[in-house]
Amino acid sequence: MNRLYNDLPCGLLELDMNGSVLGMNMTMDALLGRSDIAGSHVHDLLTRPSRIYFQTFFAPLMMVHGEIAEMHLTFRHRDGSALPMLVNAARQGDRILCALVKMSQREEYEQELMHAKRQSEQILEDKDTAFRELQTLMREYEDKRRELIDLNRKLSRLSITDELTGLPNRRFLEERLKSLLHAANVNHVPFSVMLIDIDHFKLVNDRYGHLVGDDVLRELGRELQAIIREGDTVGRLGGEEFFVLFSSVNAVQAEAAGNDIRLHMESRKWESCPITVSGGIAEWRPSDSADTIMQRADQALYAAKNGGRNQIVVFNDEMNS
Repeated sequence: MNRLYNDLPCGLLELDMNGSVLGMNMTMDALLGRSDIAGSHVHDLLTRPSRIYFQTFFAPLMMVHGEIAEMHLTFRHRDGSALPMLVNAARQGDRILCALVKMSQREEYEQELMHAKRQSEQILEDKDTAFRELQTLMREYEDKRRELIDLNRKLSRLSITDELTGLPNRRFLEERLKSLLHAANVNHVPFSVMLIDIDHFKLVNDRYGHLVGDDVLRELGRELQAIIREGDTVGRLGGEEFFVLFSSVNAVQAEAAGNDIRLHMESRKWESCPITVSGGIAEWRPSDSADTIMQRADQALYAAKNGGRNQIVVFNDEMNS
C-alpha cells in the first residue's frame, strides 16, 4: 500500500471476496506483529469465536449490503495474545477494504473520558480551592474527546474514498445521489449522471501489465477531477468504471460536457499509455430513485460501447424496447 495509507493511525486490510488476504498497511503489520499473511485466509488471523462470527455475520452482510459498520472482531497477535478490533469494511468491486482500530485504544479513550468526567463532577461538589485542578481535568477531557472525534473522522473518510485513485467511491455516490434526488424533487432542479468506461481496458492490462493499468486509472482520475466544473462530482465505481454527477444540468448540457471530456482524453498525451473512453448519460426524471437513474445511465453506456466505443450516448426510451 502507498505511503499515505501506511502512515494512517488505523490498520488497513485488503481481502478478496473469499476472505483471502491481499495486503495490509504497516500499521496493521505492527498491530499483528507479523507481515507474512498475504495469501492466507482471514480465519487464520482470528480467534475461534471471531471466526464463527465472521462466517455467520460478516461474510453474509458484506454479500448483501456491501459494507460493514463497527463490527467487533478479535484477532490473534503473533505471540498468541488476543487483539480486540473495531472493523469498518466496504466492498470495492471484487475486493473488501477493511479499516481496523484497536478496541483497547478506543476503550482507553472512553474510560479516560468517563474517569475525567467523574472526577470533574466530584471536584465541583468539593471546595472552591479545587478550581484549577478542575480546569486541568476539563482540558484533558476535551483533548481526549477531540482525539476520538478525529479518529472517527479518519475512519469515515476511508469508508467513502477509493483507495487506488483517492476519488470518491460507490458509497459516496449513493449518498450524493440521495442529496441530488431530494433537491430535484423539492425544487425541480435537474441533474444528470454519466458513467464512464475505459475502452478496451483489458487489452491495456494484457499488453502492459496491471501496474500500468493501475497507473492509467490513477491518471484518468486526476484528469477527470481537473476538468469537471466546480460543483460537479467525479468518482470511481470500481474496475475501469468512473462516474460524473452533473448538478443543475439537463441531458443536452451533460452530453456536451461529456463529449468535451471524451475529446480531451482522446487527444491528451498520456504518461502511461493512450486510451479513449465511452460514456452513458441519464437525466433525472420526477419518478427516479438512485437505482433507476443509474440503470438508465448504464444502458446508455452499454449502447456507447456496443456502438463502437469512444462516444457519449444519452439514454432514450427506445433502449428499453
